[in-house]
Amino acid sequence: MQLFLKKYGQFIFLFFFILYGFLVAYNLYFGDTIVNYGFSYAITRGEIPYVDYNLIIPLFSPFLYSIFLFVCKSFLFYYIVQSIFVVLFFVVVSKLLDNKWYLLLPIVFLGFPIPIVTILFPGYNFVLLFLLILAIYCEIRGKNDYLIGFILGLMILTKHSLGILFFLPSFLYFKNLKKIGKRFVGAIIPISIFLLYLFFSNSFSEFVNLCILGLFDFAGENSTVMEYWLWLPFLVCFGYVFFCILKRKKDIFGYYVLISSFFVYPLFDDYHLSFFLFLTMCLFLYYSKFTCKRIAFHIFVFLVFLASLWTFITLHFQDGLYYFQNYPHYPLRYLKHSDRKSYQEIQGFMRKWEKPVILFGLGTENYFYKITNDLDITYFDLPNYGNYGFDGTKMMIEKFEKLPNYSAILIDENVLEDDSYYQQYYKELAYYVIENYHKLKKVGRYTAYIKE
Repeated sequence: MQLFLKKYGQFIFLFFFILYGFLVAYNLYFGDTIVNYGFSYAITRGEIPYVDYNLIIPLFSPFLYSIFLFVCKSFLFYYIVQSIFVVLFFVVVSKLLDNKWYLLLPIVFLGFPIPIVTILFPGYNFVLLFLLILAIYCEIRGKNDYLIGFILGLMILTKHSLGILFFLPSFLYFKNLKKIGKRFVGAIIPISIFLLYLFFSNSFSEFVNLCILGLFDFAGENSTVMEYWLWLPFLVCFGYVFFCILKRKKDIFGYYVLISSFFVYPLFDDYHLSFFLFLTMCLFLYYSKFTCKRIAFHIFVFLVFLASLWTFITLHFQDGLYYFQNYPHYPLRYLKHSDRKSYQEIQGFMRKWEKPVILFGLGTENYFYKITNDLDITYFDLPNYGNYGFDGTKMMIEKFEKLPNYSAILIDENVLEDDSYYQQYYKELAYYVIENYHKLKKVGRYTAYIKE
């Protein structure tokens, strides 16, 4: 037992620390986590991706998480599964960096000035990062090329717009076409299975529309820089990685990290930048000559202090207006009193209205209402720019027009009136509802419009 704890004790501690962080620190925010959960939740309900609801990524990560949601749909279980994934992720990182991996923990979990911890939140970006670290580890340890190709294929099936670029470093071996060929064969295996699924589920054309044709709309509508000061750490890291490649031209690690800089396109914010920063730190520690012995204890003491600080901030700086609330599939949700009251009003309206009720607020909130009321996810629930494929505005207007008469559409007009709001919310479609349907009344923070 003592030997087991000595070997794995740090990872057991890390599991509980990460799970605690999800339940306390991150519980104040929705973020993309609820939407990523929703993709998998919809699969467990028998819904067909791309046909019944919109998403703009291939299906490896939604299917991966859905396997566990078939066991239990609770968001708490979802966080438990993600905590296990994060621990496995750091196990691979530790094998890549030896004892130096401990130095990543305080930087990642500190959350300041750039919240790098967000890279660990469940979803397709984390899965892509995990697969990338696994591919780098396999490259350095000289693993089978079929295996590396299979991992690269899964990366394409996780986030195809970026995943396909990670095949480029394999062309360093251009003098060994057999090696590249094995990787290509390995990649084709998972991709072929995915294509068969699309054909058998009659969703191939919808996939092409949402995930390929829709990429142009997504990039065009969402190309933005949230904070211009983020260029400084980006350029510093980019310069360092480029220098490493010039110095070690045959080392494939640097090329993978260089390509990871495309995480910031088209949304250049601290979340997407964090992936590139983390991988750059891994590259730096991999090349560094120093060793880190007897540092683990001090690192974990710092993490205990950090967890205490999170708890204090979460529970003592909210003016007593936040409450833990249990909802179906979503236990221990930490909400403001006003949000809880708004939810109750919206839930009551949805249950009493005899015709369909369409939630057309922010995607994160729409998914929360649908999941906690055990309802199907639809195209109306993620109204983000670029998430509806080619000529998405026309398609969604047609969906609105096909709704039965006296359907209710709930719009959050507060978002429309806030010019400083930088999220991806499809305001034009919301204005279409306001201009063409009858205004009924306020429902919580939302306003109900009726199709007549």
